[in-house]
Amino acid sequence: MFGVYGDKIIWTTENPNSDVFLYNITNNKTVQITFDANEQWGADISNEYIVWIENRDTDTARGNYDIVAYGLKNSSGIVLSNTKYAYSPAVYNNEVVWESGGDIYYTEIR
Repeated sequence: MFGVYGDKIIWTTENPNSDVFLYNITNNKTVQITFDANEQWGADISNEYIVWIENRDTDTARGNYDIVAYGLKNSSGIVLSNTKYAYSPAVYNNEVVWESGGDIYYTEIR
């Protein structure tokens, strides 16, 4: 899955760790955002934030899919969801929505 905002493109790889990458069209540079062993996918981008789904559970059969937000200005991430199976994140400015168990969740990044 890809996300586009202005001159930035975000995507996740299909390698064993499924890391998140950011490409800047203006300066022609690619930056790897995640480096850990957790799987990340379903990335989206808006303004100064990137969001994605991350399997943070070491027991991959059980799955603990969280929504993570990453601030481009401060280069730091935060787990937004506290549900077991969080999917389909979307971000607009600092507002994030996702689905879990048929319910829709909303939060603002502060």
